[in-house]
Amino acid sequence: MINVEHMKERRKQNGMTQAQLAERVSLSKDHIWKIEHGRVSPQLSTIAALCLALDTDPNKLLGWE
Repeated sequence: MINVEHMKERRKQNGMTQAQLAERVSLSKDHIWKIEHGRVSPQLSTIAALCLALDTDPNKLLGWE
């Protein structure tokens, strides 16, 4: 499961809206909202794309650190 607080924090630190993040990772804004609210768990490829877009470590995004 994604560390949603870290995801939201990194998105905001990078000055991105949910729509901007969605565009960067080729998802819908609705899907980003669902991830940030714990409604869906992203696939591994999406996690990798989120890490790149948010400039964060996968361990932090996954809550392993």
